Amino acid sequence: MSKSGAHRAFLVSGWLEIFSAPNALHPHIQWSLAQHVGGDGNNSSTSKKIALQWNNQPLVPGSGQCRLRFTGEPGISGVLARALAGWHYLRFDISEEASSGCDGSRYLATPTLGLFHGSVGGSGDIYLSEHRIRAVVDAALRAGRDVESALEEAMGTPWEEELLPFRLGQEGMRWLSVAG
Repeated sequence: MSKSGAHRAFLVSGWLEIFSAPNALHPHIQWSLAQHVGGDGNNSSTSKKIALQWNNQPLVPGSGQCRLRFTGEPGISGVLARALAGWHYLRFDISEEASSGCDGSRYLATPTLGLFHGSVGGSGDIYLSEHRIRAVVDAALRAGRDVESALEEAMGTPWEEELLPFRLGQEGMRWLSVAG
């Protein structure tokens, strides 16, 4: 918004964990994230320089992993997810914390399952609205599918299970923070 007194949007915070990305993509990922976090995204001279600290990912030879804490306008996690989702070989988790008047968001991506999005409440749990639950149950029953597994999928459980091995052993990784 303008500096002439117009209302400025409040900022939300969140985090991004890239669990595996081919080493050749690291500079491209870094550039893409810098376009959306820390600058206005319209002019490369105003984009903040981000120096991600990549660590080797032992589960996928030739790839790395990194972490980033960020602040930005509500919806920034969706912008980051769209920026990263085009690279098929990435595994990542992006969370935007819920704030006053805004639900949070969670994006999980794996090469085999694609991109998942869920709404997040103040406690950090993914939640399903009444309408979403009805739609999931209806679709499962029409397809002759198990309702419980359909609800698990709607909550992102298959993505969480696939990413679990990549989460283990990350205790020594450092967080990089950037403000929007």
